[in-house]
Amino acid sequence: MQWGFLPRRDIAAKYAEFIKDTGQFSEDGANILIKNGWMEKPPQADDKLKLAKKKHP
Repeated sequence: MQWGFLPRRDIAAKYAEFIKDTGQFSEDGANILIKNGWMEKPPQADDKLKLAKKKHP
């Protein structure tokens, strides 16, 4: 008998549970961002032309 080819249902079950927990964690994080107003609009890149024209001391 070759042990490497045995199906590991326990690992598959743990992996499925991990995916479920990760999804819940991500949803909780998104709700915190929305609640605090940190996710009102996506992050924006700085305006490079405006920065280039700015006078530096």
